[in-house]
Amino acid sequence: MSKLAALQGKAQKFNIGGVELELKPLGIEELDMFTVDEKAPMEKQIEVSRNILKTILKKSVPEATEEELNNISTEHLSDLMEAVNKLHNITAAKDSRMEHIKNVVKSRQTQAKDPEQKA
Repeated sequence: MSKLAALQGKAQKFNIGGVELELKPLGIEELDMFTVDEKAPMEKQIEVSRNILKTILKKSVPEATEEELNNISTEHLSDLMEAVNKLHNITAAKDSRMEHIKNVVKSRQTQAKDPEQKA
């Protein structure tokens, strides 16, 4: 191996919903997944985030079925997105888009728990 091997992303362990996951980071091959304008409609930003999460989870848990990936509860999205940010060394200051999406998810979770709350 060349010295570039030292620049490869390293898997990290995270506890999400009581499940220990060793998440593998995206590489240059998947760089296009991060290319969405922060002014893009929220639906597009959420679609990009969903694709990033599904790709990372599939790389990390190759035996996971499409049904399992699609049925992960929204209650875990905030923790998953935080893990993705840490895995890729993305801070809120570097990527306010991910922080905004996390806030939208938290807001929707709160609304789901309290149906009387206004949007």
